[in-house]
Amino acid sequence: MTSIVSTDHLEHLQDAIKALIANDPNQALEVIQGILKKDPEIPEALHLLGLCSLILGDSGRAMEMFNSAHQIDPECRDYVDALASLKAQAGDINSSLYFAKLATTLEPHPEL
Repeated sequence: MTSIVSTDHLEHLQDAIKALIANDPNQALEVIQGILKKDPEIPEALHLLGLCSLILGDSGRAMEMFNSAHQIDPECRDYVDALASLKAQAGDINSSLYFAKLATTLEPHPEL
């Protein structure tokens, strides 16, 4: 089941999202790193860290972060969609198809 983040973390995650929308990945990274220092197993923060990595051109690191988020919360469609896309870009068609099919059975994150 998709996790529901605490109100405190949700506010910080929303700050990171606002920074990403404003095309300020460095600010988003700062916020996300602060969240992960308190609790390194927050899948939403790992997912946003993956988005920052993509923006900064590091698709390998992004894939690691999306995979970590998926391992913690395997029922979230957002993490699986990201993995399907990156696996396709990397040429791993079998894994991409697996994640794309899996995504059809999952629900998106209710808060993000």
